[in-house]
Parts: sequence; structure tokens; C-alpha cells
Amino acid sequence: MVIPPTPVRTAAEYRPLRGTPIQISVTSEQPHGRACIHDAEESGALVPAGHVYTPTSGSPLGWPVVAHPQCIEETAHVEH
Repeated sequence: MVIPPTPVRTAAEYRPLRGTPIQISVTSEQPHGRACIHDAEESGALVPAGHVYTPTSGSPLGWPVVAHPQCIEETAHVEH
């Protein structure tokens, strides 16, 4: 049995379309819009969800991110 490697995670600041920026860790798929920013799942419908900013040796690098509509809805209830 082959066990897939654990995805490498990177520290980032997540700035949702609405709400307060928070510090999170992201997989390599999330900043490229290939996985939900909230649950890291790659399947299902994904919609724009804001940006993450990853550290570099200079200014942070911004990436547009996506999320499942239900994840955005669930997080909106937590933040308010």
C-alpha cells in the first residue's frame, strides 16, 4: 500500500471578501485556486473567496483563492 505524502503547508494571511484577515496555513493547491481555502478539498463547486498573502524575502505575494459556497456561509456565521 502506498501512502500519499502529507501536503506541505505554508503560513499565510487570509483576507476574505468580507470579514477580518486571519493567519492560516495553506497547502500548495489553495493559493492556486485548486482547493477550498477553508477545508482544502478539491472537489465540488468553488467560488471566489478573497486572497491569501504568502511571505517572501520582500513584500508578501498575493493569491486569489476560492471556497465552497457552503464553507463561506458557515464561516460567515462564525465571524458574526
